[in-house]
Amino acid sequence: MAALVDSAPEIVRLPRDPKDEPYLNVALAVRAEYLVTRDKDLLDLMSGPTEFGPGALAQVPRLRILDPVAFLHALAAELPEQ
Repeated sequence: MAALVDSAPEIVRLPRDPKDEPYLNVALAVRAEYLVTRDKDLLDLMSGPTEFGPGALAQVPRLRILDPVAFLHALAAELPEQ
C-alpha cells in the first residue's frame, strides 16, 4: 500500500540529523510498517533509547526501520509457506 503525503507533520525531531526528520515524520504520519534506508542515524533508532526519548517510536509500534537487505528478509519471512 502507498500513501501520498503533501507535507510531513512535525511529530518528532532528530537533533542528531535534522535532514532525516521528514522521512521519519512521514512514516509516523501514515503509520508505515517499514522505513527502508541505508542511513545510519535512522537505522540506529531501532537499536535502543534515542535522544528524543525511549517512547518516541511507540506512536507506531509496528514501524520497523530496516536496511534494504533486512527488508527483503522481513518480506520473505511474511510469505506463506508453499
